[in-house]
Amino acid sequence: MELTRNGYPRVVITGAGVISALGGYHELGENLREGRSGVRNIRENPYTEFDMEHIDVHIASFVTDFDAELYMDRKEIRRTARVSQYAVAATQLMLRDAGITPEELERDAERSGVVIGTGLGGFEMLETAVTDFKTGKRYRPSPFAIAGGLINMPAHHVSVETKALGPILPVTTACAAGSQALVHALEFIRLGAWMSPMRVALRPRCTIMCWRDLAR
Repeated sequence: MELTRNGYPRVVITGAGVISALGGYHELGENLREGRSGVRNIRENPYTEFDMEHIDVHIASFVTDFDAELYMDRKEIRRTARVSQYAVAATQLMLRDAGITPEELERDAERSGVVIGTGLGGFEMLETAVTDFKTGKRYRPSPFAIAGGLINMPAHHVSVETKALGPILPVTTACAAGSQALVHALEFIRLGAWMSPMRVALRPRCTIMCWRDLAR
């Protein structure tokens, strides 16, 4: 590895993939430069599944134009939280942007790892399962909801999708999770443990519990 003046190996970002309220990687940059906001009325969100009438705040920043079937099998989609779907989609876009082929990933599988920062993971799956169970809508919670709501599941799904055999590391430090994930990936590369980590920063799908807590 080439060394910098302070003695540490240089590390570069070779690809980027974005799923955001302001579009993909190139659209995001353009919209930010133009000062456009991704915040809009929550009623415009096609994924909102709870009543907003009793909540004062009706605005949020959310992804509206997303088709998970472009990135994952339909059967797998039903079993995964949307945050994991975003993770897989962003990773595929990043690999495409970097020009990394499936053959190259397989060849370097043991030196490829996954670091993902997320505040809550698939929290909405757990919340829905518990609510449905308590209200009698379902006799028992779905086992997929319990597993899908875990913090580590986005990293798990990305590692399965990319066949990465190196370590997977979920980082959950609230709003700092994305930045911290980047630093962890950087250090793994500097130590020579990884060649190509898949680093993703995620915010979970908003749920009624999160909304009530934040909309004050």
